[in-house]
Formats: sequence, C-alpha cells, structure tokens
Amino acid sequence: MSSGPWGTISPGPLGPDGRSRAPEGAECFEELFARAHGLLEALRPLGGRTACVTHGGLTRAVLASALQIPLTSFWRLRLPNVSSQVLACDGTSYTLVAIGLAPEEVRRRAEDPSLLGRDTTENIAEGSVK
Repeated sequence: MSSGPWGTISPGPLGPDGRSRAPEGAECFEELFARAHGLLEALRPLGGRTACVTHGGLTRAVLASALQIPLTSFWRLRLPNVSSQVLACDGTSYTLVAIGLAPEEVRRRAEDPSLLGRDTTENIAEGSVK
C-alpha cells in the first residue's frame, strides 16, 4: 500500500511560518483541518444520517474539529484501523457518540435503531464492545 508523498518523509519541525510542511502534492495538517472543518460545516444543517468513508488522518481531523481539539493534539486520537466513529449534531454543535466501532458493531446498530444512541462503553448486546 502506498502512502503517496507522505510515505517518503519523517515528521519534522514546523516551517518558518509556524505551519507544518507537506511534501509536494500533499496537504499540510492545517489544510487537512480546514478541509475537515469545511465538511462539518456542510453537514451541520443536514438532518438524518450521513456516512463518510475516509482515511484515518481525515477521520482524526474531523473528530478534532468537531470536538474543538487543537491541532497540536491531533495524534492523541487513537483510532483502530477499519473502525467507525459516530458524531451527533443538534444543528449547532457536535457530540461524540461512539468511537472505534468494529464493522460488526456498526452493522448491528444499523439493523437495530434502538442502539444508535448508545455509546461504546455500554454492553449493548452479547459480544458487543465492552
């Protein structure tokens, strides 16, 4: 699997302007956060459910933006690969409902709407996240 231009560099110091430096053809973290914020703003007025399928970097940026976590804490959001996160929006602000859901848990919640509002710390059914 290729990481594109990011796969050839190591984390380094900030540029002279205080922003992160991205390899040619890639976006820096500030641009990633701006994109995530724009997505959340576009989703804010929508009703119903929306699914977004993306890579872990953008998922972290969306969660950080929704929860007002600063860019400096970006890597503190540990997310399992192939996991789902659930945010709820009241039209004004976002709330984290669930994090790190396995695909099986997402399917179970989709099949049983009574489980949608439950968080990942609740034992909602046999074999669920504990």
